[in-house]
Amino acid sequence: MDLEKRYEKLIGYVEVLLNGKISSLFVLGKAGIGKSYHVMKTLKENDISYIKIAGHITPIKLYNTLFEAENNDTEVIVFDDTYSIMKSEESVSILMACLWAIDGLRTVTWLSNSKYLTSPEAFQFTKKVILIQNSIPKGSSLYALLDRAYTYTLSFNYEDLIDIMYEIAKHPSPTLSPEKRKKLVEFISKHSGPGTKISLRNQNRLEDLFTYHKNWRLLGLEELKVNQYVIDLLKKHKTVKEAEEEFVKNIGCRRTFYNLKKSAKV
Repeated sequence: MDLEKRYEKLIGYVEVLLNGKISSLFVLGKAGIGKSYHVMKTLKENDISYIKIAGHITPIKLYNTLFEAENNDTEVIVFDDTYSIMKSEESVSILMACLWAIDGLRTVTWLSNSKYLTSPEAFQFTKKVILIQNSIPKGSSLYALLDRAYTYTLSFNYEDLIDIMYEIAKHPSPTLSPEKRKKLVEFISKHSGPGTKISLRNQNRLEDLFTYHKNWRLLGLEELKVNQYVIDLLKKHKTVKEAEEEFVKNIGCRRTFYNLKKSAKV
């Protein structure tokens, strides 16, 4: 399947957000599967002015940032893995006011004498918001925002991710030809399986290992956490034979299982 086809729904939601009445979009899904990349890519391709906030932000800084965005050429605010917002009822309350209109207006307020408040105590918010998260923890106040937004969960199985890596490998990187990139995807495919956890970030890291270290295969196995997978299987099953059978079923190499078992000293 064409790479863009795999992200067609995500791209569609972003484009509808930009043009429609709904003011926010939640994008959920496991880490390292291309959520942030394709959101930013779509915004850039549509010539959208946006700011991206990643990491920690306090409630009062959130309020000030939203006011600043309202008063400049920013069209979209992207929150990328800002888990501090999910833990703060104050931050969620601010976003609730930003994302839902009453009588056609989205009025945000912060009544405080704090010296850190650099914005008016109330303002009208008209911009769009995208929140990108791996997941929303149970009990998070952020659930109160979901019915005010589009929500899309991006999901790929193991075979999908390998196929996407092969599609990415068709194009040269700054340091590797398509042939060498394909060789690395074959390595990932050979030494992983549905039972191992992989993401597109593994591909990026493997390419660095290949480029900058002569013993990249050894480091590559460590990167893919194959050793730990063998250890987990041995803990899970009563016999080595049972662990071997599941390993072979998911990865397909009996010799690799015993080599890793030996190196793991279990």
